[in-house]
Amino acid sequence: MEINNYKIDPLDKEYLDECVNSFRLDLLHEAYMLSKKSDEEGISQKSIDEALANILRNNNVSSKRVYFKGKRLVYLGVLTGLLYTVCGSVIFFVQNTNFRPDKDLGQFVMIMGLAVSACFAIFGIFVNKSRHLFATENSNKLNKQYMIVHKWSEIENLVNSMSPMRVNTIQSILPILLDICKEDISSDDISSVLYLRNKILHDNASIPDFEIDLALRTENRIISKLKEKILVGTGNLK
Repeated sequence: MEINNYKIDPLDKEYLDECVNSFRLDLLHEAYMLSKKSDEEGISQKSIDEALANILRNNNVSSKRVYFKGKRLVYLGVLTGLLYTVCGSVIFFVQNTNFRPDKDLGQFVMIMGLAVSACFAIFGIFVNKSRHLFATENSNKLNKQYMIVHKWSEIENLVNSMSPMRVNTIQSILPILLDICKEDISSDDISSVLYLRNKILHDNASIPDFEIDLALRTENRIISKLKEKILVGTGNLK
């Protein structure tokens, strides 16, 4: 069935095509990396299937699960402590009402309940504090991640300034970029940066710090190379 049968606006279709192409690049890169790990001669159907599963898997759920498990444990601990406190209080008052000599049991249970409640309340404070630290670290990490997107936009603008015709798609920019940087920067490095850029921009993925730093260094090298090329071209015009 042709896509026009879905009555999609031309501008929306263009955006859809960009998303499809971006997903295709992500899938191709992931399959390529998996095939390299498996020492395959080329990209196989198995590596494509594994790459598709990896891309569709949500990598950002685990940290949220850990946090909510911690919160649930805190609430459960506090409720357990309160239950001990109530039970201990009831036993204590029953023992005192009946004037039984063994009154220490109720006091012991009540004190245990208070201690459990206090411990889990303190634990809850530390959980909230660690959550705040995690949010702060995550915010700093997000800023570094979006620097990758920002620098790639700068790369696109530099490539556009060198081309007689404006190039709007990654498929148009990439061949020009690979040709300019082929002597200094490998195609694998450039495709890795593009892959991370797409993961951040479209999937809001969390990238390891060492990959962020490596991508930023590669982008800085690309930008320096493009600026050098522009300066050489300007000098030749003079």
